[in-house]
Amino acid sequence: PGSSKILIEARNLTSRGSIQAVIGKKPEKYVDPSVSILLAKNAYLNAQKSLYLQEGSLTNIRPNDIIGIGITGALKTLEPKKGNHRAYLSIIDSKNILTYHIHLDKEKRSREEEDIFLSENVLNTVMNRDRGEPTLIGKTFPDDKITRLETTDTYSYFFPMLNQDIRNIIFLPNGEQLVDIVLENCAVLPGSFNPIHKGHIGLAHKVMNDLSLKSDQIIFELSVLNADKGVISEEEIQKRIKEINSLGHIAMISMKPLYCLKNSF
Repeated sequence: PGSSKILIEARNLTSRGSIQAVIGKKPEKYVDPSVSILLAKNAYLNAQKSLYLQEGSLTNIRPNDIIGIGITGALKTLEPKKGNHRAYLSIIDSKNILTYHIHLDKEKRSREEEDIFLSENVLNTVMNRDRGEPTLIGKTFPDDKITRLETTDTYSYFFPMLNQDIRNIIFLPNGEQLVDIVLENCAVLPGSFNPIHKGHIGLAHKVMNDLSLKSDQIIFELSVLNADKGVISEEEIQKRIKEINSLGHIAMISMKPLYCLKNSF
């Protein structure tokens, strides 16, 4: 009871086919950090999309409160395993992507005990991910160990995926970000915004009045790839986004330099 207040979606993928369906490809290894990252990515993006559909407004979503979690593991089975009992845990939030390796002492627990131990430590790691090096809780044995494998900036992870796996990255005036949102009932105003000026703002107000839209339904879209000048530098992208946000408007980056490509956001 009460899980609906904090849990948007949960999936128990019990077959290789179900994992492939979620991550979109057949991995070389199923118990691997690359798989847990892709599972966390899927959970993170689905949570944002679900909340957008539920709230109906970009500014009603709190992206900083959204977490995507992916776990893949090899635990005790009816037949003894030759390999280690282990799991990989990936966590994606608005700031970072964190990946952990959890190694279990192979001979000390039943399958049920391994499930409980892993579940408790996954929750503990998620809750304490910003508090330094991870530690295990509960009854531990000599071969039990948790290790943080890598930390990646979330924006840096998604940015190279523009126009491949994701269609956009949206920047809200409060500094929060949304990724790969299919916009509904919004007006997208494309431009280079170098800089944003009174003409852009006037056009936005005109669109709001004519179409009876609110300010959070107006999106200033900046293509990272300029049709005439090539790719805009990261420093320049951030500068223009901050200028748009500083005026209280929503900014979005895409990889759609031509107007004929801007019909699907």
